[in-house]
Amino acid sequence: MRFSDKFEKIVIHQARMMSRSMRQLIADKRGYVAITFAISALPMAGLAGMAVDYGMMNMHKARMQSAADQVVIVMARKAARSEETNQELSTQAQELFMSTARLPPDSATVTVAKEQTFVSVNVGMNYKTNFARMIGYNELNISVSAKARVELTNVDYFVLMDNTPSMLLGATQEDIDKMNEDFGCAFACHRETAAGEPADSYSQVRAGDAIRLRFDAIKDAVSALADHAKDSQTYHGQYRVGLWHMGERSFGGNPSTEMHLGMTDNMDTVAQAALTVPPMLFTGESTTPLSVNSVSDQRSHIEDMDQVMALVRATDPFARQQVLVMVTDGVAEYTEKAGECEGLAWNLETNGDVSRCFSPMPVLSLCQALKNRGVRIAILLTKQVEMEDGWQDTVEPYADEIEPNAKACASPGLFTAVDIGDNIDEAMKGLFNESVKTLRLSNN
Repeated sequence: MRFSDKFEKIVIHQARMMSRSMRQLIADKRGYVAITFAISALPMAGLAGMAVDYGMMNMHKARMQSAADQVVIVMARKAARSEETNQELSTQAQELFMSTARLPPDSATVTVAKEQTFVSVNVGMNYKTNFARMIGYNELNISVSAKARVELTNVDYFVLMDNTPSMLLGATQEDIDKMNEDFGCAFACHRETAAGEPADSYSQVRAGDAIRLRFDAIKDAVSALADHAKDSQTYHGQYRVGLWHMGERSFGGNPSTEMHLGMTDNMDTVAQAALTVPPMLFTGESTTPLSVNSVSDQRSHIEDMDQVMALVRATDPFARQQVLVMVTDGVAEYTEKAGECEGLAWNLETNGDVSRCFSPMPVLSLCQALKNRGVRIAILLTKQVEMEDGWQDTVEPYADEIEPNAKACASPGLFTAVDIGDNIDEAMKGLFNESVKTLRLSNN
């Protein structure tokens, strides 16, 4: 509806009055012509002033509409990720609108309404006239509105969970302290015991179940993600999820990506399966210092997942959006010939033929290739924790590059980082909400 309809009627009415007066003025030859002309000058001046007010109002409305279009997108994103009420969203929208439209505080009223898959923003303000007040109109109302529709997409989630030793760290600082106190190490070791080797502290931790590990928190977060997906879908089958990890057993330090659960739209099955993903077990064949930790080479795992997604895509008649979800600490550990590490080389072998390599994720070209094919990449980064043993040699030299590298691999808006003790469940849900919803302005 045009805000200026009423204003135009006023202008037309005044113009008609002025026209009638002018006709009378021209036809009248008597002495009071000057008086009539003087009286007619007032509505003529008012009419000219109203034209000025009308133009200024149009400028205000255009600026307000542009600001409302921007605000509704922001509010729709907020509404998709949170349970905030209309009043809470309206308060935030009010402040954002004023700054975007460059209007004085509280000069307009902004309200937000969530309506199923729509979010609307309505703005009203009283424009104080400059010239129209000469004919009794001190202010006129301007109103604009904008609506954004949240479009839902069929999505396949390929979840790659890092189950390597770095994830067997205590989940909180309290858990880390307890691990150090009970076992002399912040990480739980999970290996086949042999003569002279430390006991399998992971099994002892599980037996006592008094210490929570970061890997436990990750499994719980993926399980909660499945429950959230089930509650969020508008129809059964909108989302499918599959689970992979970096290998159940390490043979010579070169485990391969393994499927834990194939693609399914049964979110209850996913929620249960996520809790049973095993930590990597080091076998008796992989107990040398070099091979024990050469297990998180994201290059090979992403290449494996690329093949999996290509196979699913080839058999998918519905062309679902594919999302690769990676849970990682952002550090690659792999073996190369001496001197050929892409990052910092830590040579544990004395023969010098092989290097144990540590570096930020060396996968940016692989990530970009996936994104170029339409795959979206969501990354949940579990931040590194500074430790006394080995930190200075293996992580500290490039610690500042870990998060930027991981973020560069992720698709825009699909990266989040969590620290020790942070709520991983909420971080995972946030990635989900961001990955499945796209927003566009709608007139519907």
